[in-house]
Amino acid sequence: MAKNGTENDSAGGTLNGHLGQRDSEVVRLIGQHLEDLGLHKTGTELENQHATEFRCSILTGDWSKAIAALENLRPEISRDDKVQNMIFQIYEQKYLELLEDGETLEGVKCLRQDLAPLNIQTEHLQKLAQILFVQDKKQIYAIMNWPGKGRDSRSALMNKLQSYLPHHIMLPPNRLSLLLQQAQKFQQQQCLFSNGSLPRTSLLYDAQSPIKKVPSKCIQTLNRHAGDINYCRFNNSGTHLATGSKDETVVIWAVASNGTVSYEKTLSCDFEVTFFSWSPNDELLAVVGAENTSFVNLWEVKTGTKKHESRQSPDDSLTSVAWFPDGDSYVCGGKRGQFYQVNLEGHIIETFDGVRVFGLHVLADGRSILASDSHNRIRSYDFEAILDKEVINRLANPIMTFSLSSDENYILLNVLEDGLHLYDLSCNTFVRKYRGNRQSMYQIHSAFGGDNDELLATGSECGTVFIFHREKETPIKELTGHSIDKCVNCVHFHPIHTNLLASVSDDQLLKIWMPDDNDAFGQADFSATTSL
Repeated sequence: MAKNGTENDSAGGTLNGHLGQRDSEVVRLIGQHLEDLGLHKTGTELENQHATEFRCSILTGDWSKAIAALENLRPEISRDDKVQNMIFQIYEQKYLELLEDGETLEGVKCLRQDLAPLNIQTEHLQKLAQILFVQDKKQIYAIMNWPGKGRDSRSALMNKLQSYLPHHIMLPPNRLSLLLQQAQKFQQQQCLFSNGSLPRTSLLYDAQSPIKKVPSKCIQTLNRHAGDINYCRFNNSGTHLATGSKDETVVIWAVASNGTVSYEKTLSCDFEVTFFSWSPNDELLAVVGAENTSFVNLWEVKTGTKKHESRQSPDDSLTSVAWFPDGDSYVCGGKRGQFYQVNLEGHIIETFDGVRVFGLHVLADGRSILASDSHNRIRSYDFEAILDKEVINRLANPIMTFSLSSDENYILLNVLEDGLHLYDLSCNTFVRKYRGNRQSMYQIHSAFGGDNDELLATGSECGTVFIFHREKETPIKELTGHSIDKCVNCVHFHPIHTNLLASVSDDQLLKIWMPDDNDAFGQADFSATTSL
């Protein structure tokens, strides 16, 4: 058992009616915060009396009293050179305020009698002398990077001077607030959600991870296809969803304000639909198929009519497509070495020869095109300059698909028999690998979602949708409901309400998922009550 005056005293509690060290420190912190609020009476000494006099003198501009208080504090400061620097900064503030007030002669006196005898910071002293006869106050502010006479500049000076004083003499500014911020930040990090997505919480409770914002319940199961569904994608405005299938159709669904979808129309293609891309204005849909498909179908979604069929050669293989941001052209490619830029009339504008493309994405700069290829790597291509460069070095296994975060800082790779790999594109470095989903032979399309793209979702050959937090390598949620013996081929988050998720599978079903708590979804900022 601990004895009074030993362990218990150092850890907290009371000793003979007195607070222990820890509790005394807490009271001091709280007392400081009460003073910040204007409540000045407390039974505990918050800081050294000379330190209090020093602070008050600095903030009121009583420089002689400030120097006297500092001399009383000198025994508490470990080195004389620190005291000299503090004195210099005090007299510098005095000097600058005299010049601002137009008291040039007093300024000269301060320069000669107060600052120069310290014999330190000689270059800075010369700079102070040079502004002696500057008439324009704004020039003084600019030259000295000084905000001018007043509470703000004196408080800034006090913060600098305080760094020289031991904490047992004078508490660092806003110490309690800083500690509370650090505590909350730590709790947020433990919750794996950033400050942007974790709501402000009461100090009386620990922060709780907003897991309720993660898709967890299926609100709809829809069946309009007669074959495996290979791909799904919300349009850019979030008003519609498209699904593409082995049954050679694309189905367009309207998205309601509560997140539910309803059938709108079917686009009939002459090939198995494996991939498509919405134009930036959502008016057009570029559709491609499996490896034996040699053309791109461009559809006007509102009318449901085919605008053109772009074909260079019947021997081509065009399996991936992506739009340029201006909407005037798109890029397409495939595994047999075709890589084209095509305009809205279906004419090829430019080509890159010999690139066996698995997946494509055009960056927001309108020039750079990321492409995964048969060499298990990601390269960036510029059709204007006909240049290319490596972004992600060759991996051991093929990159089946990839997706980018909305800010294009992260790229998520679905790697054959090796799970999900996350890379930071700002420095082209590997971040982490995610475990849990199974992908051996199928093309599975993953997606970023959630606040700040903190969530990652992917399908799996076991019929499960896995949701990860970007900072955690194991799933935080597993969504079941698709047939367990059928592959979930694609998932996609809604672009506006980023906790609404669509998934499609070889079981021919489209499923819509949202959080358990309907309030976490909220009301949409769009309307799809009318057709495209």
